[in-house]
Amino acid sequence: MSSNGTERVVNSPLELSVLYALSAINIMVCSELIGLFGIAANIVNMLNFRRQGFKDGVNVTLFALSFCDLGALVAHQFSNMCMCPWIRETQLFMLKSHLFTIGFYLNGYFVRVSGWLTSFITFERCLCVVWPLKVKRVITPRTATLVNLAIVLLLSLYLFPPYYIMNLNWVVLPGGNQTILAIVFKSNRETIMAVYYFIADQFIPYSTILVLLLCTTITVSKLKSKLVWRQSTTSIAANKTSTATLKERKVVAMLINISIIFI
Repeated sequence: MSSNGTERVVNSPLELSVLYALSAINIMVCSELIGLFGIAANIVNMLNFRRQGFKDGVNVTLFALSFCDLGALVAHQFSNMCMCPWIRETQLFMLKSHLFTIGFYLNGYFVRVSGWLTSFITFERCLCVVWPLKVKRVITPRTATLVNLAIVLLLSLYLFPPYYIMNLNWVVLPGGNQTILAIVFKSNRETIMAVYYFIADQFIPYSTILVLLLCTTITVSKLKSKLVWRQSTTSIAANKTSTATLKERKVVAMLINISIIFI
């Protein structure tokens, strides 16, 4: 932007080369390497949870969470490839920006499923603290599996509106030498997407954060009350109590950190 507040168009070959190089490094090196590391980590986590078995409902949900994180990262990698400056429009069967749009909504689906699964895990941990003797009868592996499937199927509706308003059509690239697929939006796009964005970008994320904050607050307050009670009876077994106290403090710190990082 120039000094008088107007936007300046980059025309210099040197500036264009620098911008091209920075975009390539950011998209194809930094983002891709981080994504590949996340993909490998989630695959390792899934294998680890499978090795541990699914006799515990928490392992079922953690496996589903790792799978959804893996899906989100794969979709993100696909979007990065679509925006790669080294790939030309003529090398693909569809416009790069339109391929990016398809991958963008797929990534958003997995991210929102991961959010609800995280809230369910937090809710389950909350029940373990509030009703420690009853939670195993309430949250069984079968129950956890059904809840996970319900979340996955329910949030699949997230993909319907954006893909419904898209039609594929052949367009001619500038120069008139090649035709390529492109997305043509339906005429009622704005009406549908106005409602869609309210639900997908307002209700779903904020409901996730609300459940996460509520369950974390209840869990932390309950753990602290148990900690105070245990400290009042330390005269009998001081060493065992101090060990349990340290573990509970670590649990409290972990829950708070997870909530902050997620939000």
